[in-house]
Amino acid sequence: PATYGDEVESGSATTFGNNDIIGVEYDADEKTMYFRKNGTLIDYHYINIKDSAYDFLPATSAYGDLAGNGTRGNIINFGQKTLYGTDGAGTLPTGFSLLTEDNITVDDQNLESPDFVWIKGRSVNGENHVLIDSVRGVDKTLFSSYTTGGEDTNSNRIVSLNKNGFTIGSQGDINTSGRDYVAWTWKAGTSFSNDASATSIGTVDSNGSVNTTSGFSIVSYTGNGTAGTTVGHGLGVVPETIIIKGRDDAFDWRYWHTDFGTGRGLSLNSTAARSGNSEIMNAVPTSLVMNLQGQGYSVNNSAIGYVAYCFHSVEGFSKFGSYTGNGST
Repeated sequence: PATYGDEVESGSATTFGNNDIIGVEYDADEKTMYFRKNGTLIDYHYINIKDSAYDFLPATSAYGDLAGNGTRGNIINFGQKTLYGTDGAGTLPTGFSLLTEDNITVDDQNLESPDFVWIKGRSVNGENHVLIDSVRGVDKTLFSSYTTGGEDTNSNRIVSLNKNGFTIGSQGDINTSGRDYVAWTWKAGTSFSNDASATSIGTVDSNGSVNTTSGFSIVSYTGNGTAGTTVGHGLGVVPETIIIKGRDDAFDWRYWHTDFGTGRGLSLNSTAARSGNSEIMNAVPTSLVMNLQGQGYSVNNSAIGYVAYCFHSVEGFSKFGSYTGNGST
């Protein structure tokens, strides 16, 4: 064993071969570091680790490039690979977490991962608006600029939603080299699940994520085709703006604003004006539910899965209103 100040290196190193997976476990409370080979703990560790200037890896050529010896290549997994255990290294030991930003406490910032991400390419024509949320899953993409088909399943757009933002893949519509993009993100964060028959809130079940502080919720439900169907939205106050899209159909993105009342709506993917035959709401929403039109209005078709993004004004976060133009500068 070797000693560096108060730090003690104990045990004897083992040998490693091609494709071996080395697990490194650091216990910040006990100031110890242990190592695993393909999931099995080996007889080598450090104790009493403080502010050491040394790399916490045994200085043996068996570790190849990790210790600056040899010419072996290494892949370091700080959580970017699927899980600790899926590569043959065993399960993550009890009490340990992956070394990723989501598992690190930040005391001086109130960092929150987004739950709704909307991305648009700025520098070329023809790139769609890309919408992803945590309720449907980050691999499920909807495009507000067109209606063809439903969700596109692709894990190479948004890879993960993180405390400090989000991680993107190489998919061209959000990450083509040299192109400019803009992203808008919203935080929901508190999951809810409403069993309509048990709670007597709504006539169909709904689930989603809500932020009552900022006045935003993401709602998932399945349509039944009946006018007057009600769906719990989780806000606890009357929503003022609602965007609804069928997840597995080719109908319009529907947009409702409180100033429309019940008789009118807009479509995000269309240049058409609001009209009396584009109804969305069968009745004005309440603090508990949306009251939807029936079959044929793209918000409640039978057996179709839907997502709704619901908002209401909260001072300091957002404000929803309308105005009438007068043509003056």
